[in-house]
Amino acid sequence: MHNSSKYYFLKDITVPFDEIYIPSRGIYYSNKQESFLVKYLTAREENILTSPTLVENGRATELILESCLLDWEGDIGNILVGDKNAILIYLRSTSFGDKVKFQYTCPECKKKSETDLYLSQLEMKDIEIEPDKNGTYSYELPKMRLKLSNSGDSESVVVKFKPLTINDEKEIKKISNDETIEIDGVRIDNSSEIKYRKQIVEINGIKNKDFIKKVIKNMSLTDSLYLRDYMEKVEPGIKNTINSICNNCGHICENKIPINSNFFGLDAKYKENMMDEIFLISYYSKGGHNRNDIYDMPIFERRRTMEKISEEVEKKNQAEKAAMNKAKNQTKTMR
Repeated sequence: MHNSSKYYFLKDITVPFDEIYIPSRGIYYSNKQESFLVKYLTAREENILTSPTLVENGRATELILESCLLDWEGDIGNILVGDKNAILIYLRSTSFGDKVKFQYTCPECKKKSETDLYLSQLEMKDIEIEPDKNGTYSYELPKMRLKLSNSGDSESVVVKFKPLTINDEKEIKKISNDETIEIDGVRIDNSSEIKYRKQIVEINGIKNKDFIKKVIKNMSLTDSLYLRDYMEKVEPGIKNTINSICNNCGHICENKIPINSNFFGLDAKYKENMMDEIFLISYYSKGGHNRNDIYDMPIFERRRTMEKISEEVEKKNQAEKAAMNKAKNQTKTMR
């Protein structure tokens, strides 16, 4: 049952929207918000998604969420990455269609392949293990041990971590760029280590960042793999890993779908088509829709309007063609 207090402001909303439930179920938020009222994408958001600069620096995603989330009162950056992904998938599906062409490189033959992905088939991950009251999880590394300072004994390593937020994701990208490592001119990807530094809040009860960083650097590959698997298991989000068959060698490939600003796949050519649609709707509506009306029209509604205009134009052309043929036939008969 819906909490009626959430909808007290509906009379003030003047744009079409829907309600979607998020993977985190609100467990990690102080207000326990488990769903969002989400405005459909319009031309205003398309302008953002066709800006190369905004897409490249990741700002496009934040601006889209700020524009489309109608009942989130906090910092957009505090939304979990898993919830953000669910919202972007919903917006992509309702605006541009459920079917997406996905390209990947086969790990077996190294050839590029393409497969169809249906967004509605992507499911939310079940929350099988709930976090503690602070929204964090604990995991004991299988191999690593820490020496106790006052004796020769050692103790197991218990890592406490939190799910990633949009702000964390943004900082990871910035730190990764600032701490670029190159060996013989080849850039080394250090994003996994930086992710650990952002997610791990304490180790064996110690919250000192330098200590945490040192432990992360000394973590074995085995411990790292087990920890990453556990993090992915408990972190709320969308199951965005799909299996597909390589078109070239038939190898079954497991691919993770990247969900970011590029996920919408809009470019400069798309923007030209969008502007053409806005002009044509304004022109053929003969004043029924002004530019601002069309800018605020949901994309699916604008496209449906364009389809109806095309149908009417085609009917008119066919009628005019039939009338001309009839007139020509009558002229021939009279001769």
